[in-house]
Amino acid sequence: MYVAEGTGFEPVKGLLPRVFKTRVIGRYTNPPFVFNIISDKIDSNKLAGLTKNLYSSMIYLMDLNWLLVNFKEVNLNTILVIAHVIGVALGVGGASLSDLLFFKSIKDKVISKDEFESLMTASKIIWAGLIVLILSGLTIFLLIYLERGSIPMLASPKWQAKLSWVGIIFANGIFFKTMIFPKIKKLIGQKLSLENTQSVLWYFAFSGFISIFSWYSVTIISLLPRSFRPPYFLLMGVYALILVLGIVISRFILKKKIG
Repeated sequence: MYVAEGTGFEPVKGLLPRVFKTRVIGRYTNPPFVFNIISDKIDSNKLAGLTKNLYSSMIYLMDLNWLLVNFKEVNLNTILVIAHVIGVALGVGGASLSDLLFFKSIKDKVISKDEFESLMTASKIIWAGLIVLILSGLTIFLLIYLERGSIPMLASPKWQAKLSWVGIIFANGIFFKTMIFPKIKKLIGQKLSLENTQSVLWYFAFSGFISIFSWYSVTIISLLPRSFRPPYFLLMGVYALILVLGIVISRFILKKKIG
């Protein structure tokens, strides 16, 4: 089940339909119609390799015309990979939406009931994406194990880092639901100030930045080429460093907006 080079997914033989296995995403000669329309407005020579792979991959998955024409070649394995990508997309979108909504809600220093409900909706989108991501990933691992008797991908530092970040997202989601939401709910209708938010600013900065940064980390590492093989502890070290800096900066921004 080999997936086209550059997508970051490495299942076993037969995973995708023939059109994926005969052309490399981002460098094929007969792209779907959506790519033709959009590429007229973009100078592909100026696109970085990573951006081009992400752009082309998402266009491939979203091209309903291709899916209908090649529907007979779509099998369970293909659906699992598409579901995996959709899970990541929901997670990234939900995390981005959640942060935007939160900063918008504190702009006037008052969190309304409607704004709180919007944050709840964004949280549900994140959880939906995480569940789809985990279930599709576990099923892909199961299929690989049934075919090979082992899961070679687990020896890859990239996959180890990705699984670690998914675990962090899951733990942070529970923390956000049990600790952050109740604190936000208590602030509904109140005039936000440093006095009534001082004890929770670190919570907001900590959980909010972990969520969005971890989701984007999962997305980026899934799109990196197979030739990119840094050690696991280097990946986690860079991740931890950016995480600490991001949390401190987020806390500073929140304090400035509320103060």
